Amino acid sequence: MSSIDHDLSHNWSASSHKGVDYAIKLPSDVQKTWSYIILLLPFLAIFIGGLVWPIDETTQTENVLRPPAWFMYTAWAVITLAYGVVWNQLYIAHSDRWLLHFMFSLPIILSVIWLILYNGAGLMVEASWVLYALQAALIVITAAVAGLSDIPEWTVFLLPFLGWVMLGTDLNVQDVLAD
Repeated sequence: MSSIDHDLSHNWSASSHKGVDYAIKLPSDVQKTWSYIILLLPFLAIFIGGLVWPIDETTQTENVLRPPAWFMYTAWAVITLAYGVVWNQLYIAHSDRWLLHFMFSLPIILSVIWLILYNGAGLMVEASWVLYALQAALIVITAAVAGLSDIPEWTVFLLPFLGWVMLGTDLNVQDVLAD
């Protein structure tokens, strides 16, 4: 086996040489592809979820805090793209990525679950609990990026997601109380 073949095979497997690094090393073209996927994944997940389980405006109460539908769609696009940017920057900066992917995918999964419960099944009470879990996940992620990351300035891009979810939770609870 030539040294080039050894280096390539070593890059594709988990490294355990003297216990120094257990992160999986991917070739740069695969890392670049993953970087683009991570950047767009939050946006695509929420967008596709919204298409499959669209908002039923007849179940929503009149509320002065409820923005019009066009603003909701625009805000979600900006928020999820900003979230993807932070996830992407941390992916590029750190080698321990499994915890990173778990932490950053959890709010996206919870957002889609909320769409299913609230819009798909009409289970507003259960959807409220999902929003509380989503808030907790976003608070932990924001605190982790602010305190543990070497790029804490990216925290600013996470705050709109947290604020938007807090507003959504308030609106969701008001819908439950009106029902």
